[in-house]
Amino acid sequence: MYRYGVLIDISHMRQRAIDETFALLAELDDRTGNDPAAYPVLATHAGFRFGEHSYMLSAETIRAVATRGAEAGIGVP
Repeated sequence: MYRYGVLIDISHMRQRAIDETFALLAELDDRTGNDPAAYPVLATHAGFRFGEHSYMLSAETIRAVATRGAEAGIGVP
């Protein structure tokens, strides 16, 4: 996906998969010298994780999405 510029949408991923995705992307960025913003990660439909909830996106994940030059589509009930 990285090689061909296919966008990654993390909306339905568990936190472990999200963490592994960002770790792999960081490794690929380091290996290739590419700008992370040139390979955005999307969260097209998600919510913000409040308190101790284990679902939705954490503040750290939202920051990681922004660092890669993309945005998260956050729904608020």
